[in-house]
Amino acid sequence: MSAKLVEEIKDEFNDPSARLTFFGQEEQREIARYYKSRENNSNPLQPCHTNLFIGSFFDGTGNNYEADLAKGDKSQSNVARLYSAYPGLSVPGVLPLETEWITDIADYQNYFRIYSPGIGTKFTQVGDSGEGFWDETLGGGTGRLGEVRIVWALAQIINVISRYFIKRSIISNEDVKNFYGDLTAEALSVNIKQALEDYASRKVGRAASPTSYDRVAVIKLSNWLKKLYAAISPHMIEKGGDGLPNNKDPGVLQNIYLSTFGFSRGSALARVYSNWVIKLFKIDAYLTQSNGLTLAGFPVTYDYLGLFDTVASVGIVNMIPFKHGHMAWADAEVSLAIPSEVARCYHLVAAHENRRSFPLDSIYNSQSMPANGEEVVFPGAHSDLGGGYGPGVQGKGEDEVGRDQLSRIPLAVMYRDARISGVPLKLEKALGQDKVGFEISPKLIDDFNSYIASCQIKSGETGRIIREHWKSCIEWRFNYYRNGGISSLESYKRASQFYKNNLDSAYTQFCDEMEEFKNVEQHLEWRDTAAWKKILKYAVMGPGWKLYRDYQYGFDASVLDDWEKVAIASKSFGTPSSAISTMLDKYVHDSIAGFLTKWSSKDEVITYLKTLISIRDIRDKYYYGKVNSVAMLTEKEESYIRLYEENGKIPPMDDLGGRESYWLGGGYLRFRRIYAGANDVYLARLKEFQESQYTERKYALDSMKEKSLARMS
Repeated sequence: MSAKLVEEIKDEFNDPSARLTFFGQEEQREIARYYKSRENNSNPLQPCHTNLFIGSFFDGTGNNYEADLAKGDKSQSNVARLYSAYPGLSVPGVLPLETEWITDIADYQNYFRIYSPGIGTKFTQVGDSGEGFWDETLGGGTGRLGEVRIVWALAQIINVISRYFIKRSIISNEDVKNFYGDLTAEALSVNIKQALEDYASRKVGRAASPTSYDRVAVIKLSNWLKKLYAAISPHMIEKGGDGLPNNKDPGVLQNIYLSTFGFSRGSALARVYSNWVIKLFKIDAYLTQSNGLTLAGFPVTYDYLGLFDTVASVGIVNMIPFKHGHMAWADAEVSLAIPSEVARCYHLVAAHENRRSFPLDSIYNSQSMPANGEEVVFPGAHSDLGGGYGPGVQGKGEDEVGRDQLSRIPLAVMYRDARISGVPLKLEKALGQDKVGFEISPKLIDDFNSYIASCQIKSGETGRIIREHWKSCIEWRFNYYRNGGISSLESYKRASQFYKNNLDSAYTQFCDEMEEFKNVEQHLEWRDTAAWKKILKYAVMGPGWKLYRDYQYGFDASVLDDWEKVAIASKSFGTPSSAISTMLDKYVHDSIAGFLTKWSSKDEVITYLKTLISIRDIRDKYYYGKVNSVAMLTEKEESYIRLYEENGKIPPMDDLGGRESYWLGGGYLRFRRIYAGANDVYLARLKEFQESQYTERKYALDSMKEKSLARMS
């Protein structure tokens, strides 16, 4: 199975809460089938039999449902909006009372929803203040306090069972903070039987050696499960019995149905959480001598994993050469892989995101799509997929409640797909303001469909589909650059002065980038000569390195230099179609300029500054006096840090302040890196790139890396 471009949407998408018109007849029958078989117990012979439904929601970096509601700017993410459509009981204390589900609440006592605020925002339950260097800065810049969110969510899964049966949680927030075990790929791969048997032997003094640290997480989770068994034992079904528990109140549990949603780093958390919650279910099956996936011995069905534009960027991110952002809990090969036990994974990805520190983690595994997964490309930048922009940001959209925001379409598509896949969302029963948060203007639907109809590539590899949108976007930028500049755009004219300032600053640096591009473009032919190859071979990290650096902008050995791609594509550039210009001007946000919006913006607007601070601190701690080039900052970047740390505000910037370091691949004229299940497997390679060019470039990069590491040792 390959990825695909989103299809045109029907007019009925204007109101997803209108169930009888939003869903087709066959889809309604499918929803009714799930409801009858799972949610509606009409068997008079088994009146106490019931199922549990659990929805887990991981918000994106910088996204916080409570904070967004407090601002009142209607900027909550699509994860938060989906949470508002999921009925049932929330985790006490995480969100304000105004977010509680109140419609027919007596009918949803067996429905539970778990919301995790985005990394870098306040989440008291896990010890994240959302403030200061350690929590806000390192959270936003490196993904710190991501792992504890996964542990917390695992604890809440266990607590759902105790809350249902005995009306209280048994795993406390302190238990979560004291978990200790690391959720690494090595820990995820631990053999459950061997780990628990060895641990039992060690406890009675028969073990030959201490427990491996990789096994700590499995042992800790098993202890939590045993605590659950002790608390709810009268409600558990004994093996070999009559299939009924001793205590049938409040119900005889038959099955547990789980679904999970995430955006950005929240999508990365959701993927890692999925692997770990399945590990938890397997530990439970071992302890209760059950088959398949279980929790307290009750069968578990993992229905759905819905993802908006996964970005891991954990640890030292992609801004630094040879770093990939897949550190600690977010390794690409194991922890981010889509587990086969999930019935369906639906991943919506952004066609117009290109920030260096926002690489996409596709659900591809090497060069193939998992059998249970589907990846769909949508027009838009990162937060045009996952939400987070308020109405009118950058002059995009004119409707005061956001009906013409591009992010409404992926929200509706995700809602529809989840609902017909068995997820018990109930938007038709949500509060009025939550229903409005899903509505889409007819004009947006028309413009969206016109854009999709203009696209030529409808399916194939994710990188290939995205490349078409990338090229048309560069063509559009070239066109307005040559015909009046940023001020000629209709969205710019509608924008407030604050956003005009941001867009002006971004455009200034885009102009600088274009001038540099022109200088490089005239040398491209010369680069393929024998003279260039000789310089490339012998000048790496020597006196000729400055020349190599000037003309060899990309640091990625698997991808052709982005400026060279632009030069190739620009030979066929003309005037973009009306459909393309309308989409890019009216609806798609400039995520690079977005780094300059106000402090609490939902598009991670100060990630740039946080990342610079992280790079500086890592450099000063680990590389001071050695080779600073692995974490090099310009004088201007150093000044930004000083000003930011002095007053806690975004400093004045005469260039594109949110742009990542130029020499490390930032800017508009670049293609987004797309990881495919490994740190060195990408879906962004240009097919025209000759193998000989790749070999030469890889030699240069390998040599540079080898010499850098040697000098640091």
